[in-house]
Amino acid sequence: MNARAHPDVDSEGAAEVKAITDAMVRLLIGVPLYSDGKLTIVSLAAEAGLRRNKLTHKHTGLKDLFYALVKARDPLPELEPRPRRPTRPRTKRTWPESAPNATACALSCNSWPGSSKSWRSRTTSSKTSTGT
Repeated sequence: MNARAHPDVDSEGAAEVKAITDAMVRLLIGVPLYSDGKLTIVSLAAEAGLRRNKLTHKHTGLKDLFYALVKARDPLPELEPRPRRPTRPRTKRTWPESAPNATACALSCNSWPGSSKSWRSRTTSSKTSTGT
């Protein structure tokens, strides 16, 4: 039996290859028609009008070629590191002299507004009083 029983299968594969290669050219020169223009397999599939799995399962050679072309297109890494963006000098924040000391406030309950007793005596006396 002949392996080429369906002539449409070969023409379909050839049409997919042509669509993928045309999409590769458009993406690599920066003129996308049907995708966002990113150099990814998803964008290549969208540009070719195919589903992504056609590239990842059926046309793996074209996928590898696309990755190789993208990698060759990217410039070589720089030998000198890029200068870091300038940062503001960090200054230590200080409280004004008029602000109360938090430690002193925590140690002395009398410094809180409206308190004349310690916290423990206020909570225990309010629980025991029946309010007659």
